[in-house]
Amino acid sequence: MIIEFIAKGEVSNPYLFNLDSREQIKINKTLQAGEQIRINTNYGEKSVFGKAGNAEEENYFRYLDYNSDFLQL
Repeated sequence: MIIEFIAKGEVSNPYLFNLDSREQIKINKTLQAGEQIRINTNYGEKSVFGKAGNAEEENYFRYLDYNSDFLQL
């Protein structure tokens, strides 16, 4: 599964929380308006990439919260 966040304004530490399993994916970063994050949770393809404005996409794995789960919805 691929999850994408696009900040509509300044957002601190966005996360996706599964109410049933109590699992979450959290990014420890303050995003600026328009900044994008793409998280791939597919088996063997786990990755976190981000892009701010017209900048090149970069590896955001370093912002992934240590307690995050690569949940499947």
